[in-house]
Amino acid sequence: MRIDSKDLTRHLKKSWSPLYMIHGVEPLLALESLDLLIKVAKEKGYLSREIYVADSSFDWHSFLANSRSSSLFAAQKIIDLRLPSGKPGIIGAEVLNTLSLTPPEETIIIISLPKIDYRTQQSKWFDVIQKNGLLIQCHPIERAQLPQWIIERFQQQEQTITPASATFIAHQVEGNLLAAHQEIQKLTLLFPTGALTEDDIKNAIMDVSRFQIFDLMPTLYKRDLLQFERILYGLKAEAEALPLVLWALNEDIHLLLKALELKDQGLRFSEITRQLYLKPLQVQSYPALLERCSLQLITECIIDLHHIDTMIKGLQGGDPWHALANWGLKFVRGSRKT
Repeated sequence: MRIDSKDLTRHLKKSWSPLYMIHGVEPLLALESLDLLIKVAKEKGYLSREIYVADSSFDWHSFLANSRSSSLFAAQKIIDLRLPSGKPGIIGAEVLNTLSLTPPEETIIIISLPKIDYRTQQSKWFDVIQKNGLLIQCHPIERAQLPQWIIERFQQQEQTITPASATFIAHQVEGNLLAAHQEIQKLTLLFPTGALTEDDIKNAIMDVSRFQIFDLMPTLYKRDLLQFERILYGLKAEAEALPLVLWALNEDIHLLLKALELKDQGLRFSEITRQLYLKPLQVQSYPALLERCSLQLITECIIDLHHIDTMIKGLQGGDPWHALANWGLKFVRGSRKT
């Protein structure tokens, strides 16, 4: 069975499957579909999560064995399998067929793919997954539909904007969905619920006084840990909101993850730049970063930011500012040239 990503919330209220596969050209919608599946799975008692990135050196036999073993931390577990190339190879295809036909008990399997070609969609492993699980397709939002999409996203955050403001945001991001999402998240953190004026939105988007937050990741790109800590603790001294700092780092690290996945698919850097709406500084820094950083490092960094978020919310002990400093150190050490 297959559905569009926009229908996933409604579908999950009526049906549940042990096997899901997400694919499509729009990275934001794919990530949100994954997050929604993880959230609902945890609500159903699947508390343990194992993340696998199937690169060229991936051990499919070990993965199959691990998927069938019991979790040490919970009776039910989530297998989060990411296939950046979109092609599992001969052994991988056999493993996916096996898991699709005889899924492990007490386990939810979620497979994430990029946009894949027609030939791959006709392969046996793809067909078996589609017949035995749920295929979630992430189609792009057309540019003409983007203002309405932006309005609906603000409504989800209990905020309202005018059609003119939505059109302004769509124009500023040049039709790019990921960039629109970033602006919406920033505005949600900056303003309370309710109506946002056109001046509020224009001033916030054009305000350069907050650019210091967005200098954090570029210092790590250059492996300048001292400057990273100076900016970080400067933000702390200025009483900058921790959620906004964490959001900025999260946005950058997820973008880097997507760039790595596109690189593994064989895309040229010019195409990666176009698809991800990279800023000039990112265009300058990413070629070296994509050679130095591994998918494993970036995945671990994303998980660590999630733990820091629980500190900020008071659900876990620790100093989130200190944890962010250690996070920067981990990124710098992990992104050394080999």
